Amino acid sequence: MPDTQLEAKARGVAWGMKHATGDWVFITDADGEVHPQWLLHSTSVIQENTGMIGGAIAVNPDGFQGKLERATWAFVQMFNLGMSGWGVPFACVGPNMAIRRDIYEQAGGLENAEFCIAEDLALLKMVENA
Repeated sequence: MPDTQLEAKARGVAWGMKHATGDWVFITDADGEVHPQWLLHSTSVIQENTGMIGGAIAVNPDGFQGKLERATWAFVQMFNLGMSGWGVPFACVGPNMAIRRDIYEQAGGLENAEFCIAEDLALLKMVENA
């Protein structure tokens, strides 16, 4: 990957977006595992006005820290579901998400987004501003 001001996952996402050819780009974490039907299921919920989709994740706990992380994700995901039920965009997190490529490109990509660490929130902001 070419050197950019982006770091970590944001750099990989930006590189992938430059090479993507589909209407939608799906994003997960390097240490994530997706279900074999992940793409099929995810694309089944897309509507004409959808700009981003996200799904649940499960953390396989490894020790106390893993159990804490699993509990944290469970809480955040339930909060997200509740907020989205009210039509409020709250958060779409990197381990299981997709964004319309045209929205990303129109926003100028992550290279032009203002964020420190959370590239997934920068992507959500692109969708909100589209």
